[in-house]
Amino acid sequence: MHLIILEIWRPIAKQAEKFFNKKADKVISYPEIQVKDFPKIVNEFYHSLSQNEENYIVLSWPVSLNFQLGQVVWLNHFKIKLFQYNAENQSYEELENISRKMLF
Repeated sequence: MHLIILEIWRPIAKQAEKFFNKKADKVISYPEIQVKDFPKIVNEFYHSLSQNEENYIVLSWPVSLNFQLGQVVWLNHFKIKLFQYNAENQSYEELENISRKMLF
């Protein structure tokens, strides 16, 4: 497992590391950003992905940046597991991967 945590505005790294019982392989953290920062952040994220291990990704950042990140990941073939925090259960839940088959 290659754990990547992306936190913007709201720190989540300690909580996520505790949940996964693992120190993150990469934490990308910015207390403040502007739209002009998006390419730099996407680039940093892209270069933190593992080609060999399954990437476990926990995100806390703007929705539009998520979309740009998705475009980068979609173009390349990385093993990805995405997790969403469930406040009700106070835990992370794995999201189902989306495939092209779902579109047709």
